[in-house]
Amino acid sequence: VVFAIALLAMASLTGCLNGDDDSSVDDKTDDTTSDTTEDNSDTTEDDSDTTDDTKDDELIEPVGTNGGYSPPENSDIRVDSGVRGYWIYEPDMEYVLCTKQGYHSYDDGTVSGEKTIYCDLDNRWDNGPQIWVNKTEKTVTVECIKHHSGDYCKSYYMFDDYNSVNLLFHSQEGFTERIKVDLMARNDNDDDYLKYFFKNEITLQFEPVWFSVEESSTSELYFPEQTISRVF
Repeated sequence: VVFAIALLAMASLTGCLNGDDDSSVDDKTDDTTSDTTEDNSDTTEDDSDTTDDTKDDELIEPVGTNGGYSPPENSDIRVDSGVRGYWIYEPDMEYVLCTKQGYHSYDDGTVSGEKTIYCDLDNRWDNGPQIWVNKTEKTVTVECIKHHSGDYCKSYYMFDDYNSVNLLFHSQEGFTERIKVDLMARNDNDDDYLKYFFKNEITLQFEPVWFSVEESSTSELYFPEQTISRVF
C-alpha cells in the first residue's frame, strides 16, 4: 500500500512540471508575434512619407510668372540694319556672306579700292536710330552704334541725323516707362568738328521684358513715325 501511494505522488509531481514548461513556450511565442506586428506598422508609415514627398515634388512651380516668359538677367539687343554679304568682282565674280556682326572692310577687286560695310546677321531690317541696348535686371544701358568713321552715330539712311531716341520699356505685369535718351552732342565750327557720345545708364522701377523705339530727333525724311519693338 505504501509503495502504491509513493507511485501516485511521483506521477502527480511529474504532471505539474510539464504544465509549467508549456506556459513558458506560449509566452515566448506571443512576444515574438507582437514585435513582428510593430515592425510591419513602422514600414507602412515610412511608405506614406515617401508618397507625400513625391506629391510635393510634383507641385514645383515652373520658371516665370504663372508659367510665362522670364527675361534673362543680362541681355544685349542691337537695333540695326546692314547687309548679309557683298560682291567680289575680280578675279572672279563671287558673293561672300558675312560671318560676323558689325563693320567689315574688304577689297572688291575694282579700282575703287577698299570698302567698308555693316554686316547684320539677325535678319531684321531696322529703320530709324541704330542703337545698342543692354539690360541687367532693372538697369538698362543705351548707346548709339557709331559710324565706322567715328564722327557720328550710324544711321539707316545717310541723310538721317539721330541725336536722341525715345524708348518705351514694358514689364511682365503691364507697367511702362518712357525715357528720352541723348545719343550724341556735337559742335560744328570753322576750325574743328567736336562730338561727344553718351553712354546712358538708367535704373527702371521694374525689370523690363521688352522695349520699343519710338519717334526721335531726325531729318524726318523717311519713316518718322515707325516703331520698332524688341524682346529681351
